[in-house]
Amino acid sequence: MMIDSSAPSRLWKGSGGTLRLAFPLILAQMGVVGMGLIDTINFSVAGTLSLAGGSLGTAVFSLVHIIAVGVLAAVGNKIAFSKGAKNLTDVSATLAAGIQLSIAFGMVMAGLSIMFGFLLPLAGQDHVASKLSIYYLIPVSVSIIPSLLFTTYRGLLVSFLVPAAITRVTLEGLILKIALSVILIKQNVMPVSDSPAQFVLSISGFSTTVAYIFMAIRIRHVCRTILPEYCISPPKTSAKYTNIADILRLGTPIGLVYGVEAGFFTATILVAGVFGPQVLAAHHIANQCVYITFMVAVGLSHVASAKVGAAAGATDYREVQRLSTQSLLLGLILMTTTALLFLLFGPHLAGIFVDLEDESRTEIIALASTFLFAAALIQWADGSQNIAMGILRGLKDSKVTVYICIVGYWLIGLPAAYVLSSIPSIGPVGIWLGIGIGLYATAGLLILRVRSYIIKNQKQNHYIGPITVCKP
Repeated sequence: MMIDSSAPSRLWKGSGGTLRLAFPLILAQMGVVGMGLIDTINFSVAGTLSLAGGSLGTAVFSLVHIIAVGVLAAVGNKIAFSKGAKNLTDVSATLAAGIQLSIAFGMVMAGLSIMFGFLLPLAGQDHVASKLSIYYLIPVSVSIIPSLLFTTYRGLLVSFLVPAAITRVTLEGLILKIALSVILIKQNVMPVSDSPAQFVLSISGFSTTVAYIFMAIRIRHVCRTILPEYCISPPKTSAKYTNIADILRLGTPIGLVYGVEAGFFTATILVAGVFGPQVLAAHHIANQCVYITFMVAVGLSHVASAKVGAAAGATDYREVQRLSTQSLLLGLILMTTTALLFLLFGPHLAGIFVDLEDESRTEIIALASTFLFAAALIQWADGSQNIAMGILRGLKDSKVTVYICIVGYWLIGLPAAYVLSSIPSIGPVGIWLGIGIGLYATAGLLILRVRSYIIKNQKQNHYIGPITVCKP
């Protein structure tokens, strides 16, 4: 436990408020993931090769996209810290810098996403599936720019504890995505080729980009309505460039952490691809399910980051300690629910993603169900490591997280996944066992880092917070 044992009754103080803030963010994150979920369902309509090609395209896009989002996530962390330090004049300057960085950085990352798609055959992937992935990557990569603008404005709303608006805008974007997918695919408009798979992949990517453009416009309008005083462009001074540099300095480690984690999962997808289209399709289905439940931890992570950042900005490290422990325990409770979901309903969840007429349906569902059983056992680690990352972001201690994730994911998890999957008696399920080993190692190291950081700063600041004077 990281909480002061002299005041255990204060541990859960404000936990209801934390959950009330977290649930709208969880719903918002699930709305974003829901776009990928809709794409997966679309992919399955055109058969196993389409699902495999979509899996590769999604893996590449998600890797590049999550790195970009990680960098811009620093906007929210910087705003929360400034708010805690009562330096509100810096908020609008940080927001303006984030907007400019979103556009410039988004263009670069969109180009990289498309380029990496053309390199997939060099990674030993199926030639047909690799070629199909390009039809998804070209239109969907454009969405990185508006999604970063959305992330920037979302950071402002989270920092000022206004999450409900984020949920509303995200769900509106998801509805638009669904409507476009249904209309365009059902009506067979905008044909790009004579291949159903190419057509479905292209429409899936296009509808995602349109949805993100809509979300960026809507959340900007919401911010200018709710928090207009912070949406006024500051004078063009050198302070603008200072804020851009600050965002990059804080956000680059966050983006690298996201990239290390996403790269780890992308690497496991490539390992699964070696086993053939059926295993790759089943692995993608399990990944999508895990990604959805992972958003529970992401929502808590954003709230923990904002609250811990504000407490750290006020140099109240006793409160930082309490909030950190509370967030981790709430994460364990909620992730238990998601683990039970996979254990009890694995085959039913897998069946949603496989077309009824697919000849490989039975095999894919059986494989995906097995993967989901293994995924259930790693839910606690997956949630804890993400919440711990959020806490460290709030403390502006994100650099060491990169090294921890490299050790946990790449030096422990990926070798374990490769070795275990190479054992004939274990096979592809060894990939998920390796993922679990990597996540538990990472979670343990991150929690130790949170604890050591808090203890160190409590000693340096000689801070005696309000918790210590409360009666047990």
